[in-house]
Amino acid sequence: MKSVTHPDGVRRISMKMEAAVGVADMTLYALHMLAQESEPVALLKGCNKREIFALARASLQGFGQDTAKIEVPKTINPIELTTAEEHVRSVFPEID
Repeated sequence: MKSVTHPDGVRRISMKMEAAVGVADMTLYALHMLAQESEPVALLKGCNKREIFALARASLQGFGQDTAKIEVPKTINPIELTTAEEHVRSVFPEID
């Protein structure tokens, strides 16, 4: 393990974590980061693969696994959620 001195002068070890996600989870995590926008599904549909991945990763790192799964279905209707999931499925054909 390698420790690094952070700007506050404290030495810390950086931890990397892995989380297995499917299309549904990837969609929820990405939409969670866009939830404050006026049209989150339209914004997500304009994102490429790298951008969707970055949004999902930021949601997982900042809020954990459960927050998006609870909050997103409350704010986005099921039809739009299905539309967003179809887009993510087309961008990530390698996951189920």
